[in-house]
Amino acid sequence: MVLVACVAIAGVNTVAESNTTLAAQAAKYSLPPPFTPNVFWGNVVELLARTHGHVTHELFAQVFGVRLNAGAKHEDGRSYGLEAGRDWYISTYLQENTRKFIGSSAADSGLSSSFSMQWPENAFGDPLRHDCVRAGDALEDLRRTGWKVTTKPIAALTRDAMSDELAMGHSLLYLYHYNYPGPIRDDNESCVTRIVVNGRL
Repeated sequence: MVLVACVAIAGVNTVAESNTTLAAQAAKYSLPPPFTPNVFWGNVVELLARTHGHVTHELFAQVFGVRLNAGAKHEDGRSYGLEAGRDWYISTYLQENTRKFIGSSAADSGLSSSFSMQWPENAFGDPLRHDCVRAGDALEDLRRTGWKVTTKPIAALTRDAMSDELAMGHSLLYLYHYNYPGPIRDDNESCVTRIVVNGRL
């Protein structure tokens, strides 16, 4: 998949630039966002590639040009988030653990994070016209940056429970997209609606 920097606002090529352009507009963020699904997903891939899935709030702000709201601070770290429609266009959650995880060996220890983003199937337009993050292209981008598919489910109790599992080092990524419009399971006929990443350095 070729990530094309093309958004709804002329001359704007990144999510960060879109945020700057719309800063003076209404506080409520309505869908569709001013950036295309390709631009959005390109930023997601860049974010995860920089630290092999271990996300920090500083890095998120660098890549997306928007600051995560800080939540409660606790002994092991802090939570951050953005609420869709109020804070930004995409619901975002980050649990950043600043205390190192101690595993059974040195290789199993390190800083960790839990990161997720979720959006409706029609967030970018009509999913039947592929106005979305197409799962097949998304998987190709992740593989290109070092992620390996470890599980593709056959069935689950509900469609929302089904996700592809990918791994990079000690990090795991779950890609939710099992919403095929027809009987053929073609990944480029389904749209990604959620991503969950348990990252560990």
